[in-house]
Amino acid sequence: MKTERLKYLFEVVYTDGTVYKQSPEDESVLHPSKSSFYDVDVDNVEIFTLRGPGNEFYSVRFPSGEFQMNSDKWINQCNLGTTKKLVYYRRVTVDFQEGTTKAEKKIVFYLGWKYDGPGQCVLAIE
Repeated sequence: MKTERLKYLFEVVYTDGTVYKQSPEDESVLHPSKSSFYDVDVDNVEIFTLRGPGNEFYSVRFPSGEFQMNSDKWINQCNLGTTKKLVYYRRVTVDFQEGTTKAEKKIVFYLGWKYDGPGQCVLAIE
């Protein structure tokens, strides 16, 4: 899979302490034609982190649902229920400038969790 370099790469710490890191090429080890996220065992994630330029990072911890953003402090953004599942995706938009061949591409990363009921807590990171 050939992609441009992503601004943020994810890192997963599992409940057993093992770590999985997204490759810069975003290639799955188990499914080479898919993204690295296909290798993540979402049912056993303890901490999911997006690492960006410099020391920038955004993490969510399970099962508490607490967030950590560029600091040592964990905060509880939302307090909904107890059963939480990882939410992670990225949305790519391309804005074509009329009358030209120029286009502006924007990628927004979404990180958080959803509750097994009517609720979720997600950060949008540019």
